[in-house]
Amino acid sequence: MWKYNFKVPDCKRVRLLVYTDCACEADDQYALAHALMTEKVEVVGIIAAHFDANTKHELFPYKPGETAKASFDEINLILDKMGLAGKYPVALGSGVPLDDE
Repeated sequence: MWKYNFKVPDCKRVRLLVYTDCACEADDQYALAHALMTEKVEVVGIIAAHFDANTKHELFPYKPGETAKASFDEINLILDKMGLAGKYPVALGSGVPLDDE
């Protein structure tokens, strides 16, 4: 992938499972890209999260139950643009909030 002039020792690396609502706001795309590019983090998988679809805006066309799939598609788009398609497991999370106890 990327070649750096330094190596992070294995004992200092952090295994990370990324859980993100990547299609909701732009901060998640940056956080995902950063996690994938940093030597300190070993991304072991990515889970697409749902988000609140009650916002009404022409650029925000998602309905409740569809938002996790939108995040899933956005994650795969990012991986594709970074040349990392198929290199990380990506799972579709729940499409709705989980019930409380």
